[in-house]
Amino acid sequence: MKNASIHLCVDGRYAINHYPGIGRITAMLCHEWATHPQIRRLDIIVNSQSANDVFHLPTHSAYAHVHIHPLHARPFGLMEWWQMRGIMRHLAPDWIYAPYLLMPPRSRDAKRLLTVHDAIPLELPGISRLRRAILRQFVRSSMARADVVTTVSAYAAAQIRHHYAYQGVLNIIPNGVSDVFFHQPVAHSLPALGITKPYVLCVSSNQPHKNIAGLLHAWATAYRLGYIPRESQLVIAGHVHHHRALPWFDASYADLPIIHLANPDDVVLNQLYHHAHLFVFPSLAEGFGLPIVEAMAAGNVVLCHDYPALRQLHGDHAQYTDMRHATHVALDIGRLWHDQHTRARLMQMARTHARTFRWAAVASAYIQYMQTAHTSA
Repeated sequence: MKNASIHLCVDGRYAINHYPGIGRITAMLCHEWATHPQIRRLDIIVNSQSANDVFHLPTHSAYAHVHIHPLHARPFGLMEWWQMRGIMRHLAPDWIYAPYLLMPPRSRDAKRLLTVHDAIPLELPGISRLRRAILRQFVRSSMARADVVTTVSAYAAAQIRHHYAYQGVLNIIPNGVSDVFFHQPVAHSLPALGITKPYVLCVSSNQPHKNIAGLLHAWATAYRLGYIPRESQLVIAGHVHHHRALPWFDASYADLPIIHLANPDDVVLNQLYHHAHLFVFPSLAEGFGLPIVEAMAAGNVVLCHDYPALRQLHGDHAQYTDMRHATHVALDIGRLWHDQHTRARLMQMARTHARTFRWAAVASAYIQYMQTAHTSA
């Protein structure tokens, strides 16, 4: 490849169903790096025992310089680490990219780039002091062993410096958005999924801070009080952690038209984004909030929690509310459903704003930091 300069190895173990956000980020970066002129070889390490029917990584059959290396052990166990260590020693890459908190084994003189997306777990209520202390020490150790540390927003950087007492250089590289979400689907299969009416869309997992229970309460209030039409639905799409609460199954919502879609792929997601009447993101804490940008790429109207990171990233391109209060959220859902002037303004700005977040630019920014760090070493 012309002007190629970096042999990069990516920890691809997170491109699986269990990590919907990190998985998307890892997969999209791998696809961009597979076509980047500054990458002479791309190695991706995955675990064959992890469930994945959502994310597709670039392969050797499509790109001669891309190589997939499967691990055959319990995910994130000791044997997996040992297998990974052997692969790393054999590959001897210039750089290793860790997209999450777990730092892969070092390979000879390879440098390591780590992304820490936020410090949200340390801000959540209910976490024990012991667990908080262990997590803080674990993340601080990973950052100390990295040659370059990045995060996804200025607010996330402030969080990390405060909670982890990190004093090193912290580079800010926002996430991107897939090109597919800018394009209207030619056909859609939503009726086959039971989606036959105008709907409010939420794309989220059911982690507690994602606040799905709060959204359900607010939407039920809006629906029952007539703030939105009776011929409307609520669609929640995303990965489900079955050991956590599944609030859409609550008996108090049994009479309401609620649909949940687990692990939708990009084809279904694109249809959902483009055909939704309103996108609501109820999460109470985010480092970036990837579904917001995807919804904007589809030209959607976005309502989200008034959280500093989201304000910094999206300004007046989104509408904000206090997602902790169902009554306020219900009123705002009803207002955005009917306010054609506000809807038109937000829809007009959405795609232009989303185009400032592109995976090609994100991949190039990472490469630039690698090259700068290599030159200055």
